[in-house]
Amino acid sequence: MIHVRSLCLISLIALSGCGFTPFLYKPDITQGNVYSAEQIAAIGIGMPREQVRQILGTPSLIDPFHPDIDIYAFSFKSGSEDRRYQRRLHIQYTNNLVSSVQEIPLTIEAK
Repeated sequence: MIHVRSLCLISLIALSGCGFTPFLYKPDITQGNVYSAEQIAAIGIGMPREQVRQILGTPSLIDPFHPDIDIYAFSFKSGSEDRRYQRRLHIQYTNNLVSSVQEIPLTIEAK
């Protein structure tokens, strides 16, 4: 009986250390579309949707309820920091021609 208790206690202590792993490598995570200020400047009002997609690529989000809006989202989470960097670009179309371009600037979320 004493051996079972000591075995359970040793196992509990050993497993409790598994949650604390500061020495493990945590990779950087990049998601979405990477776009530059030059690419955004190249988009003009009245430009066809196909031409916008040649410049920026396929949008990361296509809302089935709002097919006239393409959303280009970008997210970066550093493995060494507890911060997430996000930005978005909303392009609205009327008759498949750009009617407005709205950039939501870089936001930083601390966890």
